[in-house]
Amino acid sequence: MGTFWWLASFLLYIKNTDKDLDLMALNGGTVFPIAWVWERTTEPNGKYNYFALGLVFNFVFYFLVCVVEFAAWFLYLNNTNLYYAAWWFSTIGYYGSIFGLALPWIFMLVYID
Repeated sequence: MGTFWWLASFLLYIKNTDKDLDLMALNGGTVFPIAWVWERTTEPNGKYNYFALGLVFNFVFYFLVCVVEFAAWFLYLNNTNLYYAAWWFSTIGYYGSIFGLALPWIFMLVYID
């Protein structure tokens, strides 16, 4: 499920209401979230800095935890590399899911203000 969330967060932006605007680049064009993030994280005194940082942490930590864990799970199922899967699940996968996957949600909560 985390891998699908990671993929969906690249391309989908769901509005809260019908009156909300699409994600707009600084030049005025509509963009996908993955392109929008690069402008907004470094925008000085920007209104959406925390929202953009939440998306950046979402991209990074969901990849490190969920996508790599999904690949390790396939290696485990095929009996090709059992030690890598056991090591990943018990170290980076475990602690990353506790601490790393909380960061996007925390930054989104800070953005709500």
